[in-house]
Amino acid sequence: MVANMHQRKTEMALHSDCFIDLPGGYGTLEELLEVITWAQLGIHDKPVGLLNVDGYYNFFLTFIDKAVDDGFIKPSERHIFVSAPNPKELVQKLEKTGETVGEVRMVANMHQRKAEMALHSDCFIALPGGYGTLEELLEVITLARLGIHDKPVGLLNVDGYYNFFLNFIDKAVDDGFIKPSERHIFVSAPNPKELVQKLEVS
Repeated sequence: MVANMHQRKTEMALHSDCFIDLPGGYGTLEELLEVITWAQLGIHDKPVGLLNVDGYYNFFLTFIDKAVDDGFIKPSERHIFVSAPNPKELVQKLEKTGETVGEVRMVANMHQRKAEMALHSDCFIALPGGYGTLEELLEVITLARLGIHDKPVGLLNVDGYYNFFLNFIDKAVDDGFIKPSERHIFVSAPNPKELVQKLEVS
């Protein structure tokens, strides 16, 4: 808990490994511009990313580009932040800035990796992925089902990527292989903002 907005921003700047901006309103935009300005002034050198879901920030990005063309923003400062239309591409761009997103922990094997992930995570979010992603998602769901953890589990269903998987789970419920109450161990949403909202109330 913080006393005011200034303390909130100070705590955010102090404890963040990077700054990622989701689609939002005035407050979101103000905080984005503040961390960009801090970087411009040399107050921090942490990566800054803009998640441009469904082109939400297209007009803002065009505005910034015009400000560069008109000489109000230096061309070198245009690259203080990166943007991408989906989380995977954004993380890749943030990693290329020279800073690693989050904390890096070296582990001996996959079992230790999962144990570390379970121990240090506040929640679990699965992005679109392959067999490994699906296996890890099902493992944390199973661990929740067994009462081993009670952390929120979310599925980021970008562009309906997981629609058929969700249909499969619903069919498994209908056929009696999964209890109806267990269908709600995880939540899903098509965009990060909605997913975070669901995770906060789950």
